[in-house]
This record gives sequence, C-alpha cells and structure tokens, in this order.
Amino acid sequence: DLEISNVTWSNKKASLSITNKSTYKMQYQVVNKGQTFDEKSNWILTDEATIKLSDLNHGDAIYARLTDETNFSGIVSKLVSDEKAPTIEVTGNSTTWTKNNITLKVTAEDYETGLPEKPYSFNGGQTWQAENTKEYSQNTSGIIIMVRDDAGNIATYDTIDITKIDKIGPEITIEQTKNTTKDITIKVS
Repeated sequence: DLEISNVTWSNKKASLSITNKSTYKMQYQVVNKGQTFDEKSNWILTDEATIKLSDLNHGDAIYARLTDETNFSGIVSKLVSDEKAPTIEVTGNSTTWTKNNITLKVTAEDYETGLPEKPYSFNGGQTWQAENTKEYSQNTSGIIIMVRDDAGNIATYDTIDITKIDKIGPEITIEQTKNTTKDITIKVS
C-alpha cells in the first residue's frame, strides 16, 4: 500500500513521489548522501495520500513506512541514483587531406547529475580535462574519447583515427638533360 515512484531529473536535481494507498498515516525521511539512516528518529509524519520530494541529489535515500502512530509497517526505500552516462558527439576529424592541425571537439550533455569540472578525456580515461577540444598536429591512431558525469558514469565514443594530415611538401628532383650554351631543357619530377 506504499509506493515510491521512479526518479525523474531536472536541472541536475531529482524528484520522486511517495504514494500511500492505505488508510494509515505515512512516515518518511530523506537521508542525504553520506548520512546514516536512523530507523528510530527523523521521521516526518503525514496523512497526505501523495507527497512529492524534490531537490534530491545522487546518493540520497528515501525511506517510508505506514503507521497507526503506535505500530509501524515494514520500510520501503529508494536510492536516488544517476545510472545514465552522458550523451556525446565528436566533430572535427577531416575526411579530406589538410596541411593544418585538426581539432577534435566533444559536445556532451548529461540531464541527470551533470558534468564535473573535468569531464573530458582524449586518452581513454588516463587523464581528464575541462576543455572539450584537443588539437592534433600529426596523424594519430586509436584516440579514445570519454566523457564522465558527476555520478561517475562514463560514455565512450568510437575510436578515432586521424589520417588526413599532410605537412610534408612534395620532393623535387631536377635533372639537366642537355648541356648547351643556348637554352637548357630541365626535367622536373
């Protein structure tokens, strides 16, 4: 007779509802991440059929039970958890030959907990950076781009190979084909 809804996210904060389908009163408590649940105290008593809790964070826990103000039902609980990795898109890799550097740019969004201060990695998670771009001056294979959110979920983009940078000019060989005091014919390869 007591139900906690699924978590919904908006602006990096979570919301949920607790619904009481019984004739008893409901008690609930929100335990913030890092705090300890105390079954004997901190309960909020209400006779409302549904309450909505908002401004919750990843790692918070919700506990609820029914009471006739003397006896209590079993406890139902829900952990507020962001389990979705960010969405990512990468642009900037050239499909035509260029003599210029190539800059890869990551566009990422996370609708649950959001992105931390340093969410981007261009080396498979070995290091993380705040900037969503990285410039390459030479062809590079096996670039693994990752983006993490505040909850620690990681999205990995398909491996990228940069193969269209050409910074070496053509080689020229000049060969004199005829010796003369007049015009000279030169063959350039």
